[in-house]
Amino acid sequence: MTKTKRIKSPEDVKGLRIRSPSPLANEILEALGAVPVSMPMGDVYESMERGVIDGAMIPLEALYNYNLHEVTNYITIGNFSTTPFFAVMNKHKYNQFSKSEKSMIHESTGLEAAIKSGEVFDQDGRKGRNLAEENGAKVYEVDKIQIGEWNAALKPVFETWIEEMEKEGYPGREIYHRALELKEELR
Repeated sequence: MTKTKRIKSPEDVKGLRIRSPSPLANEILEALGAVPVSMPMGDVYESMERGVIDGAMIPLEALYNYNLHEVTNYITIGNFSTTPFFAVMNKHKYNQFSKSEKSMIHESTGLEAAIKSGEVFDQDGRKGRNLAEENGAKVYEVDKIQIGEWNAALKPVFETWIEEMEKEGYPGREIYHRALELKEELR
């Protein structure tokens, strides 16, 4: 999402200051020639409004949930990365809970809760996109032909990740390819 520059190709990102959500996103942005800026989501609106950053690498629901539709003029949809959400708990602390407390935790987590949460993100994403478009934002969706250009620009990031996983003893290439398969299954 950007305020003053439409992004259609990897070259369009060069030199832009883009809010980054993670270390991997930093690598992606750097590979594209952008300057990643780490900041909490709560600071993105004002930073975009004042020109501190040129844009933000965010999901569509942030347009709605953080009112970013008000300061976003251009949206590029390319599905370049995914940020997982998960919850963890100290096993020792969990074991101290009563049966009914453990039951409540199990009822509010797991696959069903993940699906419901995902549906909320999807709904909020549609709301955010609609609000941005109603506010005059131009949406550009990277098509199947152009995604090849983006993937080529990002290939060094993928290869570095695969190499790092394999150095740690994990089947990096296999994990990477399985992630791509899952991504296609979810479309």
